[in-house]
Amino acid sequence: MNLSHDNILRSFPKRPLNRGSYQKAVHLINNDPKFLDSCRINFEWLDCYLESHWIVSDSYANVDALALESLSKTITGAKCLVFLHGLWPTQKQALDTLDPTLHTSIGFLWGGDYTSDAIPYHRLYSQQTRRLMQSMHPKGKYLPFLIFDTINILKNKLILRKTRRNLMNYLNLLDFVVCGWGEAEFRFLPDNRTRLLPSFNPYYSCLKVNKSTTPKTSDKETLRILIGNSGTQTNNHIDVIQSVRRYNPDVPFKFTVLLSYGDQAYIDRLISCFKNDPSVDVVIDFLSVSDFNALIEEHDFLALGSRRQQGSGFIRFAISHEKPLILFKDSIAYAFFQELDVDLMSFDAAFSSSTQSPEVLRAKFEFHQELNIRHFQDLVITLISQNHE
Repeated sequence: MNLSHDNILRSFPKRPLNRGSYQKAVHLINNDPKFLDSCRINFEWLDCYLESHWIVSDSYANVDALALESLSKTITGAKCLVFLHGLWPTQKQALDTLDPTLHTSIGFLWGGDYTSDAIPYHRLYSQQTRRLMQSMHPKGKYLPFLIFDTINILKNKLILRKTRRNLMNYLNLLDFVVCGWGEAEFRFLPDNRTRLLPSFNPYYSCLKVNKSTTPKTSDKETLRILIGNSGTQTNNHIDVIQSVRRYNPDVPFKFTVLLSYGDQAYIDRLISCFKNDPSVDVVIDFLSVSDFNALIEEHDFLALGSRRQQGSGFIRFAISHEKPLILFKDSIAYAFFQELDVDLMSFDAAFSSSTQSPEVLRAKFEFHQELNIRHFQDLVITLISQNHE
């Protein structure tokens, strides 16, 4: 799919949406500070064109009743661009409040809501993670691993097929869709989805942290790896640690695993697995931004074992601190950086100095982000201008 700037411009409807001149830019978003603050910064430019309104839902997973009521009052009788940040199931209720003759909706793809069913189940979870899941299941000890794994694959395929169908129905209610991870995401869109804005992740702007640490590569010195991003099974923590050790047998490592939120049963089981391993520390407390920055600076590498779209904030911190980033080669994040012509480190290979430096990674990433932001701004302004004609 060729999605150059000019081609994306041509992906707008040949005729304007004919909804008159816009008055308001309305954002519906959850009350997560890292998303909310980043979004507000990335949309400040739109304040010069439209009156901005931020409708914040207190729930992370759902659009609550107060947010829906506020949205309804804000958009009534006004011509609005409505930005929907996140694919919560209840956002359909928000879309149902929009008047198709007055309002234009722009939705952002993010999180595991779409990728969890777009990648086969056995590739989301590595083998050791699946074995851990079996040990957590009440019937797990009675079933051989292959039988347990097959049953779970079939069960989840049925569940995820329904999830994907519901997602496609949701996406087709939007006027425009925005992808944040480039070509790696586009294949998840419905086949008839033509109104596409350029890749842009408003939650993914790079932090301006100047301090950086060059990793020490001496075989005699312990290398510290910070593993993110949460206590969820898709992080594949056990497989990350085992892979690093397997492909680098002569290097001593110290691992720090972030488990401050997620699936508590998985977190408890993981802590139990690591309790007798002196080279693995766990962090179960939420950290302030300053404490998290300090923790990053104590480590030589940052690693993320997710294959789906997950941990974009963790990746952002790695880039901003100019720390080497380690990913699985079959992950969406790795594919995204390959589009930028960035050669990252991977778990299924020995550590090598042949990969591009963190400074180069940061420069390419920030250039790419700035380019996409400009394209996104241009096309939103084009949309506004079309409706002023």
